[in-house]
Amino acid sequence: MKKKILCFLFASVLSFSLIGCKGSSSDTSTNSTTTEETEETQPQEEVDYSELSESDLEVLAYDDDAKACYYLGLLYDYGSDEIEKQPMIAFSWYEKSADAGYAEGCTALGYMYLNGVGTDKDVDKAREYFQKGIDAGDQEGLVGMGRSYIENPTEENAVEQAYQYITQAYNALLPDGTYYMAYLYEKGIGVDVDLNSALTLYQQVADMTDLSKTNEYLVNAANTRMGIIHVNDTGELKDDQLALDYFQVAADEGYSVAEYYLGIMYMQGYGIDQSYDDALDWFQKAADQDYAPALNQMGCFYFNGYGVDVDYNQAVYYQKLAAAQDYTPAQINLGYMYENGFGVEKNLETARAYYQLAADKSYEGASEAVARVESLMNETME
Repeated sequence: MKKKILCFLFASVLSFSLIGCKGSSSDTSTNSTTTEETEETQPQEEVDYSELSESDLEVLAYDDDAKACYYLGLLYDYGSDEIEKQPMIAFSWYEKSADAGYAEGCTALGYMYLNGVGTDKDVDKAREYFQKGIDAGDQEGLVGMGRSYIENPTEENAVEQAYQYITQAYNALLPDGTYYMAYLYEKGIGVDVDLNSALTLYQQVADMTDLSKTNEYLVNAANTRMGIIHVNDTGELKDDQLALDYFQVAADEGYSVAEYYLGIMYMQGYGIDQSYDDALDWFQKAADQDYAPALNQMGCFYFNGYGVDVDYNQAVYYQKLAAAQDYTPAQINLGYMYENGFGVEKNLETARAYYQLAADKSYEGASEAVARVESLMNETME
């Protein structure tokens, strides 16, 4: 049987403060006045929460310090040398911070709901908390609101809403506002496609320094998007070597999306000699970070024997990991493998279920695959 699986895509991928205790007042009015005046003229030292240890933050958090709750959320959200990333714990701390009305906590909780991290994905909840963050003074919520519409383009007025919120964030000089304004120009969301303007804005982001912990990814993301533009363009911006350079910069920083695209460059021989071995190495690095397109590619390599021996069991393993993240190409691939019994026992019902997941998202060819499998099922019943 001829194997025809397994495509790859260039996807777009995508305040409370500590209060010091007052000393007891003196019996004399003169001393009392002096003490109060002294206390008023001595500024309290501001606490840098980012420098506090986990235990110090917990002491403050259990004393209902909403800012400490937020920083504990960051600690478990992003991890550290001592602390492993634990999304569900991060969600819990963000929720405590948001429930106390802390602006950044509201925005962070919005992102957890938007991305389905530490909780089920819920766009309505995400927008609710983004708005709470905005109302409490965190303009970063504007970006979250914009992204919620960018990632759900079929909603009524999604384009207009995305453009409105991202424009506000850009005008507020937010780093991620600049990044997503570049993305709007790249994709033509609310504006005409303008790749030169997109590249100019992405470069501004790539040149940024001293970004906050939540925005550190932007430099790598901007370099990656510039690479994507240069490799995908069919006109004067087409430059595989320049794209390779941009991907390499971000991949060297461990950015999984760039690692994936660098793997694509090696696999296809874009701007460099084709090498399945090098492609596999970069796909593996991205797959180790659970990046779904890279997991899918690992499955493709094992299915087709690119740089490795054909191993259908490994192919199924990686495709399932990608499909579990609702990555549509992997769902199609798994449908094909169950339909034909590659690495799994042939099961038409399971094949149809995977194909249907893709068909529900209007993935090209998925509806035809569903119909084909249903026809086979009917034949076996006759």
